[in-house]
Amino acid sequence: MLVAVNTFIDDCLPIIKKQTGNKVFKNEDLLTYLRRAYLDLQTVYPLFKERKEIAIEEDGFEYPLDEEVIDIVSLSLNKQNYLKLRNDKFFELYSSEKCNMYSFCIENNNIYTYPEFKQNDKIVIFYKYAKDIATVEDEIYLPLLASEALRFAFLNKYFEENPKREKDSYVDLDLHYLKLFNLEIEKLKKHLKIRHKNIRTNYNKI
Repeated sequence: MLVAVNTFIDDCLPIIKKQTGNKVFKNEDLLTYLRRAYLDLQTVYPLFKERKEIAIEEDGFEYPLDEEVIDIVSLSLNKQNYLKLRNDKFFELYSSEKCNMYSFCIENNNIYTYPEFKQNDKIVIFYKYAKDIATVEDEIYLPLLASEALRFAFLNKYFEENPKREKDSYVDLDLHYLKLFNLEIEKLKKHLKIRHKNIRTNYNKI
C-alpha cells in the first residue's frame, strides 16, 4: 500500500513528544530520519524487484547501475547464466587469471563479470533495489506488515541523534527501538518464508 510521508511522521510524533515534551517539530526536519529508516528497511527486507535487459556500450568487465541496487539475484548473457561470487572471491580469481567460469559480483553499485562484456552484448539481470524519499509530500510503498518495522527504525534514527536525558545520564531509547526493529524483521522474514512454502505446496497440488 502507499503511505503519505506526512501522515507516517504525524503518526510517530506522539511517541517522540511523550519522550521529549511539547517541543515543536516540523516534518521537514524529521524527513532525514525517515529516509535513513526506509533505506534500512529495504536493505534487510527488499521491497522492490525488477528484471530488465541492459545493452553494453563498450568492452570491459565493469558496468555501473542506475538504481541503488541492494542485490542481484541473477545475471545472464545469451541464455548463459553467470554464477554469483563473493566480492573477495571474484576479484581474487579475476586478478590471478584463474577464473574459468562465467561469474559476477556487485560492488559499489557496479557489476563486475568474467569473461568481460563485449560491446553490443545484451545482458538480463534480475535485481533488488532501494527507493529514496525526496520530500514530505511523497508517498512511499509500505506493505502493511512492514509498517511497525519502519516505525521502529524511524524512532531508532531519531533517538540516536536526539538521546533522551534523565538527570545525569541518557536513556538508550535508540537501542530499545533498534531491538524492536530487528524483532519485526525476523517476523517479516518468517512470514515470507511460510508464504513461499505455502505457494509451492499449493502449486504442487495443482
